[in-house]
Amino acid sequence: MGALSIIAEALRYPARDRLTSLQDAVTSLPRGAARSALETFVERAGTLTLVQWEELYTRTFDLNPYAPPYVAYVIWGQGYNRGRFLTKLGPAMQACGIDLDGELPDHLVPILRYLDQTTAPIVELNPILELALRSIHTRLQKEDPDNIYLGLISAAIEELPWQDDVISLT
Repeated sequence: MGALSIIAEALRYPARDRLTSLQDAVTSLPRGAARSALETFVERAGTLTLVQWEELYTRTFDLNPYAPPYVAYVIWGQGYNRGRFLTKLGPAMQACGIDLDGELPDHLVPILRYLDQTTAPIVELNPILELALRSIHTRLQKEDPDNIYLGLISAAIEELPWQDDVISLT
């Protein structure tokens, strides 16, 4: 499992054993920004009860979220462009065997898994993902600068396969 897949796991809805599995997965990563961000996330999430962690996740990503985790929605909202993007991304993910876990293809979790699995992502993904991650980061920074998910978003940007074209937010 690569760094993007581990970040994807950390961005999933909280579960009892998630921190243990994340902690184990993080030890497989080389030293660097992603490992550091994930270690910090695991440490900070470990200070929360499961209910507190669930509430934080929901406040951040679900009900009236600071930062919706749907990449195309962040860029276009509901509409034709998002639908067109989903019709290209969905089959590409399916061809790589990506489990959507009941989410739409533009959710961050399956997108990060997809990027960890493919060497040739659909060309439309690069500019959309970069803009969406920057927007999510900016919104989280403004609304909740101590949010434990902020470091994960920064780490995802740093780990993008085209990271030489992306300006660091950290």
